[in-house]
Amino acid sequence: MSNIETTVKEKLDSNLILLFGFLSIASWAFIKSFDYPHRDAIFPRLSSLIIILTSMILITTILLPESVIQMLIPGTPTETGDGSLLGTEQYEQDDSGQEANAQSRYALVVLIVLYLVVGYLVGLLWATPLFVFAYTLWTRQRPVVIGFLVLLSFAIAYSFMNILNLSIDEGILLQVMVYGT
Repeated sequence: MSNIETTVKEKLDSNLILLFGFLSIASWAFIKSFDYPHRDAIFPRLSSLIIILTSMILITTILLPESVIQMLIPGTPTETGDGSLLGTEQYEQDDSGQEANAQSRYALVVLIVLYLVVGYLVGLLWATPLFVFAYTLWTRQRPVVIGFLVLLSFAIAYSFMNILNLSIDEGILLQVMVYGT
């Protein structure tokens, strides 16, 4: 078995699978964006290109051999002979910390799914501040920070809507209730 195959099998985990999923979906979106007129294709093309590039960077960093990582980033933890990592004492967690970390990941996934569903129903312009409010409340931010980030998220979504001429203020419920279609 080659060195690359061994490295991939050792490092194949949920993060890598998720990154390949992002890469696949973003590549598909980038290709499909050419089916639309130039002005309408700008946003999906740029956002999918950003996702493709960041996914490729992250995949590359995960699959790099330890020696290359050491050469590029001095001071990173290295493996010892017994399989443990040197320099990771401060990162050690007990079982309760790992369980809390897993619960946070699941909660974040639920929030993201709710964001997508609510965004589809009422529009992303309105769902974005709700998502930011829920997320910042869940992470126990100060009320001033929550208010600022909610307003900032609305301003960013509103700017996207106006600059790129996107109709992200209308969800399926608004279309049914107002337009009857």
